[in-house]
Amino acid sequence: MFRREWLKLYFIFGQAYQEKAALPIIEEALRSGITMFQLREKGPYALSGSKLIDFGKKVRGLCAAYGVPFVVNDDIELAIKLKADGVHIGQEDMHIGEAREILPPEMFIGVSATNVTEANRALKDGADYIGVGPIFQTSTKEDAKKPIGFTGLKDIKASIGDMPVVAIGGLAIPDAPILKEIEVDGVAVISQIGYQDDIERAVKAFLLA
Repeated sequence: MFRREWLKLYFIFGQAYQEKAALPIIEEALRSGITMFQLREKGPYALSGSKLIDFGKKVRGLCAAYGVPFVVNDDIELAIKLKADGVHIGQEDMHIGEAREILPPEMFIGVSATNVTEANRALKDGADYIGVGPIFQTSTKEDAKKPIGFTGLKDIKASIGDMPVVAIGGLAIPDAPILKEIEVDGVAVISQIGYQDDIERAVKAFLLA
């Protein structure tokens, strides 16, 4: 059963984002208190094939050890192989109805939305949560859509009622008070944790913001 509090600090990362080893960064983030983790292997150093599966198993094991839900981005087959807790799909990916037919019943599904129409469709189709954004410009996602700002986030939040929402895209610690005002359930970040010299400090700052 999906729990909305998992969205509080949602860290998205993978080997794809940098040449140096990503596993120690992920473990430090888990140790420091992130509330959910998404494996996203899209980028210049992305793993594939058996290397991706081996890496995914290690990350899955770390998430289990720290009691943090493990999510796979886009790849339904990989999510099943890794026995992930959930999968996150974009607007151009498999339809949520198809995904439900393939995935184990206990696996939750998150869906990306950039506007009110997409968000309401995700709600109607039975998504467990919606990832709304990008709020601001981001350099860690090459195919990112046009930023919607806090105004776009407010519009979506107002249209979908009590649906769990996590905001994503160029967000940093100073944005936390505004996100609380809009009453989203959490923030999803990549660089604000993954590229920081002091990961523990970054995580704690988000959790306390």
